[in-house]
Amino acid sequence: MLKNNLYKNFVFFSLVINCCILLIPSNYKIYPIIVLFLSSAFFYKKQESKNKFDFKKVLLLGALPLLYFASMFQSLYVEVAFAKLTTMLSLLAYPIIFGLLEASGFKLEQKKINVLFTAFVLSTVTFFMVSFIYFWRQEFTFYQTIIHYFNLIDIRLEKFSIHAIYYAIYIGVSILMTVELIKNNTSRFYKIIYFLLAVFLSIVIVILMRKGPIIYLMVALFFLLKIHFNIKKTIILISTAIVFLFLFTTIAPKYQNINRFNELISSDLNSNSESSLSIRYRIYGCVFEKIAENPLLGYGLGNVKSQLDSCYVSKNIDLSVKNYNSHNQFLSVCLTTGVLGLLLYLFSLYKVYGVLNTRKSKIGFVFFIFFILNFFTENILERESGVLLYSFLISFFLFQKEESSKVL
Repeated sequence: MLKNNLYKNFVFFSLVINCCILLIPSNYKIYPIIVLFLSSAFFYKKQESKNKFDFKKVLLLGALPLLYFASMFQSLYVEVAFAKLTTMLSLLAYPIIFGLLEASGFKLEQKKINVLFTAFVLSTVTFFMVSFIYFWRQEFTFYQTIIHYFNLIDIRLEKFSIHAIYYAIYIGVSILMTVELIKNNTSRFYKIIYFLLAVFLSIVIVILMRKGPIIYLMVALFFLLKIHFNIKKTIILISTAIVFLFLFTTIAPKYQNINRFNELISSDLNSNSESSLSIRYRIYGCVFEKIAENPLLGYGLGNVKSQLDSCYVSKNIDLSVKNYNSHNQFLSVCLTTGVLGLLLYLFSLYKVYGVLNTRKSKIGFVFFIFFILNFFTENILERESGVLLYSFLISFFLFQKEESSKVL
């Protein structure tokens, strides 16, 4: 019994490390996954009675890398294809890990889940505090650091670099976790601490000024609040959050004094516009044109970028110099594997929702919705920082049972 508890604690410690993966340099992010795999496999081996390993759920999350692997047979850029496929391997690794834990009977009580959420939130806060002070102590003033922070974390942190949109997604997940932590804690002191952390992270996400993750966070937050409160209280709380974010985005220092939310109502979509909305409009034009040219099977993994770049150049909108992808995960799947591949992938997502619903994972459903919404404007699963977060969290909830009513 003592040894079994020791093995279980080792698994839990490995989970904590994976929750803090944002603080680990990009060339070392594989090691927390390896440690978690080894601890899970060892725990599984030491259990006398085991449940059946659920391969079906592994395939649900692993559907995309498997589809992409199949598409490599038409790839002209094999090295690029393998690099992209390697980035996505956590979509297989994490489901296998959590599948082993489920089969071995490993379960986490709510207090341990709270610890994991707290570790994740604190890692997100720590990343901001350390990186902000690091830039501030160099050649920037406090005001300049706020204005340029979204760009600095992408180009000046080397192995710790992360695109502002993906950091905003981490912050969005953290804010959702703080709401859950407030609800799950009985201590008034800790409730206040988590509330202050939520407010602090809200300020950080506004500094990043990424409108997509902020809007999607509001939607996910609505679902989360609806789970815990009645509709009247939910509307009051979400309205308060929206007002707070609107006021702060108005008064917060901004790069070139540009409020990105104004693009939603006043952006010029002509070819000379440099707004993010205009750029996406032109990208999507090329994306749909390329899909129409080869709709059934797509172009294969590794070939998509060259196809899009040629379209950008042909239209004298050379976005290729900045390496713009499709900025939509679903469109990227369609470009890579065709309509057939997209339908198979959508079916896998539908089945993921079905499992979350069957397992009564309400908080898992909220995170799932948050990611799906971000899929509409970013290729989340084709960047290391995005795919690691998605595969870890969704795998966790896909295999972690919650005692509550159905999610929807």
